[in-house]
Amino acid sequence: MLAFLILAAAAAQTPATPGDVLAGLTGSCWQADMGSSNTDTHCFSMSSGGGLVLDIHKVRDSQQTVVYEGVTAYRADGGKVTFGYYNSLGNLMPGTMSRGGDDLTGTVVMPNGTTQEIHWHLNGDSYDATGTFPAPIHYRKIGPAGDGAL
Repeated sequence: MLAFLILAAAAAQTPATPGDVLAGLTGSCWQADMGSSNTDTHCFSMSSGGGLVLDIHKVRDSQQTVVYEGVTAYRADGGKVTFGYYNSLGNLMPGTMSRGGDDLTGTVVMPNGTTQEIHWHLNGDSYDATGTFPAPIHYRKIGPAGDGAL
């Protein structure tokens, strides 16, 4: 019993890595139908043994032309996972992300300085994103993330 308590205490003190928090997403690409044949695709890749996760994302119109894109770099920072999201509009938005079971939650600082909540619920081969969007967005796994993620 004592050994179990010691192991549990050690696990509780181990800071989460981006690889831990984003487990189940890394190594794959995920796509949402945004209506009118527009899509939003996120590809998650991991390096440094889970110490860094990159999410490269592209929004494509009905002709599959990229009309918006961004890169999110997740990293461990003082025992928590932080990120910086840089988009094609020139914005850099910092935030945090944590995990509890199949739920990822966090915050992001928007370009106007307001903070918004993020919530993703993982469903195996899909996930649902709510928070900074007007409605829940359903992403489904579409395949592996290649070298460079996209």
